[in-house]
Amino acid sequence: MKYKAKRRKTDGRRRHHSLTSYVLPFSKIRRKDVALVGGKTSSLGELFSMKLPVPNGFAVTADAYRYFIRENKLDAEIRRIIGNTDIKKIKELKRAGSEVRSLIKAASFPADLEKQILSSYHTLGSRFVAVRSSATAEDLPSISEDEYVFVKLNGKSFFGKIKELFDIHEPTDDIEVLSMNSFKTEWKRASNIYRHKANNDVLYRLTTATGRKITISPNHSLIVLDESTLQPRVIEMSELTGKEKIPVARNIPQLNDLDEIDILDYISKYGVVEQNDKIMIRNNSTNWTIQSGLPRKIPITKDFAYFLGIYTAEGTTYKNNGVIITNSNEKIIERVRDFVGILGINSENKINKYSFRFYCKALTRFLNENCSIPDEKIKGKGRTCHTKQVPSFIFSCSREIIGEFLRGCFDGDGTVSKTVSYSSTSEKLISGIATLLGILGIEFYMHKKKSSFDLSIPFKNFAKFRDMIGFMDERKMNKLNQAIEKYNLSSKHFEFKNSIKISNIIALSIRNEIENNLTKRVFTGFFCPLCLKTVRRTSKYKDKQRYFCHNCKRAFYDDGIVKKETEKYTNYNERGQFIKGSVPWNKSVNTYSNYGVTKFKETLSDHGLVQLTEVLSDDIIWDTIVQIEEVPYNSWVYDFTVPETENFASGIGNIVTHNSASFAGEQESYLNIDEKNLLRRVKDCFASLFTDRAISYREDKKFDHFRVYLSVAVEKQIFSKASGVMFTIDPDSGHRNFIVINSSYGLGDYIVQGRVTPDEFWIFKKNGKLIEKNLGVKNVMEIRSIFGVKQKKVSPGMQKTFSISDKEAEQLAKYAKIIEEHYGCSMDIEWAKDDKIYIIQARPVTVHAKQTNIYEEYRIKEKGTVLAEGAAVGRKISSGQVNVIRNVREINKFKKGQILVTTATDPNWEPVMKIAAGIIAEEGGRTSHCAIVSRELGIPSIVGVKNATKKLHGTVTIDCTSETGKIWKGALKYQKNEHDIKKMPKTRTKVYVNIGEPQEAVDASLLPVDGVGLAREEFIINDAIAEHPLAMIKQGRENIFIDKLAAGIAKIAASFYPRPVTIRFSDFKTNEYRDLKGGEPFEPREENPMIGWRGTSRYIGVYEPAFRLELKAINKCYDELGLDNIKIMLPFCRTLGEADKAIKIINSEKVKAELGVMAEIPSNVISAAEFSKRFKFFSIGSNDLTQLTLGIDRDSQMLAKEFDERDPAVKTLITNLIATAHKHKRVVGICGDAPSSFPDFTKFLVRSHIDSISVTPDVAVNTRLLVAKIEKSK
Repeated sequence: MKYKAKRRKTDGRRRHHSLTSYVLPFSKIRRKDVALVGGKTSSLGELFSMKLPVPNGFAVTADAYRYFIRENKLDAEIRRIIGNTDIKKIKELKRAGSEVRSLIKAASFPADLEKQILSSYHTLGSRFVAVRSSATAEDLPSISEDEYVFVKLNGKSFFGKIKELFDIHEPTDDIEVLSMNSFKTEWKRASNIYRHKANNDVLYRLTTATGRKITISPNHSLIVLDESTLQPRVIEMSELTGKEKIPVARNIPQLNDLDEIDILDYISKYGVVEQNDKIMIRNNSTNWTIQSGLPRKIPITKDFAYFLGIYTAEGTTYKNNGVIITNSNEKIIERVRDFVGILGINSENKINKYSFRFYCKALTRFLNENCSIPDEKIKGKGRTCHTKQVPSFIFSCSREIIGEFLRGCFDGDGTVSKTVSYSSTSEKLISGIATLLGILGIEFYMHKKKSSFDLSIPFKNFAKFRDMIGFMDERKMNKLNQAIEKYNLSSKHFEFKNSIKISNIIALSIRNEIENNLTKRVFTGFFCPLCLKTVRRTSKYKDKQRYFCHNCKRAFYDDGIVKKETEKYTNYNERGQFIKGSVPWNKSVNTYSNYGVTKFKETLSDHGLVQLTEVLSDDIIWDTIVQIEEVPYNSWVYDFTVPETENFASGIGNIVTHNSASFAGEQESYLNIDEKNLLRRVKDCFASLFTDRAISYREDKKFDHFRVYLSVAVEKQIFSKASGVMFTIDPDSGHRNFIVINSSYGLGDYIVQGRVTPDEFWIFKKNGKLIEKNLGVKNVMEIRSIFGVKQKKVSPGMQKTFSISDKEAEQLAKYAKIIEEHYGCSMDIEWAKDDKIYIIQARPVTVHAKQTNIYEEYRIKEKGTVLAEGAAVGRKISSGQVNVIRNVREINKFKKGQILVTTATDPNWEPVMKIAAGIIAEEGGRTSHCAIVSRELGIPSIVGVKNATKKLHGTVTIDCTSETGKIWKGALKYQKNEHDIKKMPKTRTKVYVNIGEPQEAVDASLLPVDGVGLAREEFIINDAIAEHPLAMIKQGRENIFIDKLAAGIAKIAASFYPRPVTIRFSDFKTNEYRDLKGGEPFEPREENPMIGWRGTSRYIGVYEPAFRLELKAINKCYDELGLDNIKIMLPFCRTLGEADKAIKIINSEKVKAELGVMAEIPSNVISAAEFSKRFKFFSIGSNDLTQLTLGIDRDSQMLAKEFDERDPAVKTLITNLIATAHKHKRVVGICGDAPSSFPDFTKFLVRSHIDSISVTPDVAVNTRLLVAKIEKSK
């Protein structure tokens, strides 16, 4: 039975709110106010305080919303309506939402609230304002105020309760939290820490098998391990059964190596006097000057760390001027005495009953404020035992220093038996020691007794404990060594609290992986000519071998059967059984149903299956929940926002919990609102908390409808000449090298609504330079009117013009970089331009926030008919039955799994968008509502498809695998491949990709490749320019050619930056050049263009002016745009003379990029030594090299069978080139089709010591795996 999380009863009573919390100006809003004003508005307040160009405004807070609902007595009626509604039924959902919204809109504002809203409006001094909703919640996933957190606060360690961190932090502080990323613990920046009140609530305390604990809110989501698949998944608290495994941080990344502290940074300053670099404490006595001073700066030595450790375990302070340390071991006491002497403190006092007492007011204060806070209610030595803690700076020390501190602790209160144990009455001390053990990578268990907390280290970590911590106490050290010796002699080492159940799914997966790694050999198989099933060899008849088919019950002679060569595992005999000496399946992984994690990983490693155990990394333990307790609660609860990973570690023992609550885009916004309509629109915003989509969202996320509230941001209206959105990441691929800006005329809503296809600008984030822009379809715009806003047609001239200038796009990018750096994550930013640019809103990008190592690759496997094209959203493929719905009122006709085809979507469409297999919209661009929601839902969509509702019907396939999305007729077969980037092996031989169209580069750059071995200019010229360059020069339009070619080159180079990208100059043949617009007068007609006027020979002839345009485009990319990863390459260079003339032209244009040459003519190999003097690298073009070596036209159908790059003559040329080039310290790669087509050819290349292999993107991953295997087998 699932564990049901209870809800507290709501009786309509709320805590008292002061009027000042109802309306807050932007200038007073900070990041920590997110619970009061919502994430959207707290962001505006923060950006306003950063002096960014944010329009002034104010927030009508969540307190105001609650006050409005309460005063109008709407709670009970709303609860009744929602309670009587089946939310899953669209008709009922729409009815209930409409009723609730009508109630709210009909209600009146309390007089005092109305007065304050209008007063704040008048303060803005603007007639028109924008009114925007921002949801907040009392019921966000959160942890209790007493949970411990280990964070970096402005680069320094902080360990304490989250409420303590919240109280001391400032809005500008930089906070980094421990977070799980790809099953590794890393420091990740938190964009926010916030709190909200849990009134008379029930929280839940989880306890794990290792004794770790955390108390969380009822709706907090958790990451759990699905043992049937060895994959993590996120579940709600209500789904827990009590036996799930949750992640806890075992290995914690070290912060830094602090080597000295300034005492004044760690003590309160009252009465402090500094004399001669020593600290003393003044008091009312006249003889205070004779006290022992404490050095102001103390090096963090092993002796200092040990002193602090032994004090934390065995020490106390006395009357605020004395320190007492007790231990029966004389050597320990002497070590303490020696260190006290080093500090210059009198250490000559006698030891009394194992206790050493000395006096120093400054040291006493330091110990009281850093190691223990005395409880004044308790007299004597026990006044600090419940408040001991690890000094905060210890967390920032080296592992050696941490080990010495812990040695002092364990010498004091540690014991050795079946475990190494530590006991304390201080929960904070035990939690701190647990965190220090995590930094050292030492496992532990915890247990709560009646009056103390115990921490135990298991047998298997004894040796590590000895090496990193150990004991000074010889008796304890001897016991430890004996225990280690006994453990080492044992043949079985069980892990009862860290184990994995082997499911049938995992067992089968492991078996398949084992078989894939078994050696195969080519055998000749014998098959029945009738049924093609295997036949069995029998006896001979008249010297003829006979075979029998059991299926057909017939016998055949040797010349009557079908013979095929097949690969078989050498580990199997003819019956499919393991041969003698091979380890069979039932004696390896599947022996036990439950495995210790260490043993399981070792077993898989023995079979070469390490990739299956990534989830079981050394950084994370999957700890089983053993107890769930209800905890009555009436206080603040707290949370971090961690944009990239959406999780953080907290609680006793660093349990990793999940947090992904977001209300972005679920409520309404209104533009161009005047005073007359302001209050009505604020109420409309309040009512939008109960739109169909908002109710549906909360149901999906299991949020209580009555504990989610709404704030309203009211800001000066910018009467936009242009507006739009920008992302500090490519929103579709997740590529982080770009800032993508969308822009259109007028107010910004039409972009989101999909009414226009905006202009698009791609900015190279490294230097803020514009590298590409694409003109949108902007036939209408939204402008202000006396009624609010209205639509206006855009003139034909404006439609053909970009809505903002290049300079403005780059200015926007500067703002975007500032905002991204401030928040430490990728951002989605709305902007508007009047006389200047304004930032309207900023929020984290959620779609690509979770960094993953998995690269998903979709590919169509068969040919078909393209019905339509548009802008692709996402990078997936899906198919289904078309359902054309033009009006949102008809969405109840839509069925799950269909393809939704419509004009455009808005938030009212979201209930059916969630169940669609794909979406096609006639209007909109990549930042329209349809595109944004599709990305969030992870479904493919194509927007901007003209007449889609008229011409699409039946079954279609949506193909979003490139920037231009294609809609294919019928359900085409496609395949999905998942590549784990982190598991890709490193190779000596570089693996590059060949790139044609620039659009391919963004996705291909995410593959595990080392760069681009070949980027062909021909694709850019053909697609983006489509005109003959000499014709353009004649017309005085050469700058258009340069800019468009540079844009394509820059898109490729920026996508892969800083990895190298080799650009090959244009290599059209004369017939191809002639097909370009205006090309006829400039191109001769040749009988065989393949070996005619092409390649380098063109550059040094009449085509030279056009070649110089190509060079200018390279210079623009390299010099102006900062793309210094570009290399350039000459194609089809027949002679040294051609090379010299071309190089002279290149030098005259002052090109800085490294120059190479294609090796595709036998002369390039024969004269390789001389070519090496002129070029830095060679790139083999296997197609041309083969045709010119064998004398075969590669386009000839008659000789196609004879055309083979693997011919011995071709191989000889290749090996000779590699040898000569290496002799002259030049590198050689290959960029022809052969490596993509023939794995055996790749093997030849690697064993010939080629430096790089460049292949098409679809085989890049397999090529890297193959290269690694070949290199390993040498």
